This record gives sequence, structure tokens and C-alpha cells, in this order.
Amino acid sequence: MSKLWNSVEVFQLYEGAGGDKMQRKQLIKRITTHFSEDLVILSACGLANVLSFKSKAPKFLDLVDNKEDEGIDIAVFLVAKKIVKEVKSVETDKS
Repeated sequence: MSKLWNSVEVFQLYEGAGGDKMQRKQLIKRITTHFSEDLVILSACGLANVLSFKSKAPKFLDLVDNKEDEGIDIAVFLVAKKIVKEVKSVETDKS
């Protein structure tokens, strides 16, 4: 709990301790399930995920609750996902 971890470090530690064979994504999903809402996972395209506990994250990062925009962000994400799905289903004339 005392530091930020990236998913590669966690996976290497897990393998070094003789953990069961699984992919890194599976391990992170299990860790997320185990620690539930106490864990924060930060991700950026092309970089390993960063894991921290919510109680310790403010020590490392300047995180602030943003309940106001959360509903809007989720709505925008869902609408964008639907648009992408519909656009991909449109057949195009490749000639």
C-alpha cells in the first residue's frame, strides 16, 4: 500500500512468487476484484497501468473526487461506443 505499482511490476512479482500461469490482464482483473473499490487503476494508451490504493493515492497524485462530471462522462462514453459500433456496421463501397 505504500507505493504506486505498475502492472508489469505486479505481474513480475506474482510470477517470481510462483503464482499460477495467467496473463497480466487476468491478474490485474483478479486484483481489482479482490480489493474492490479500494483500488485505483490509472491507464494511458501505450503505457502499463498504474495501481494504487485510494487511501494512499492522494499522497502520490493530486486526485480529487469529481462526482459532478461522472454522470456526463459515462453518458458520453456510452453514446460514443454506440456511434462507433453503428459506424463499423455500415457497409461501404470500396470501389
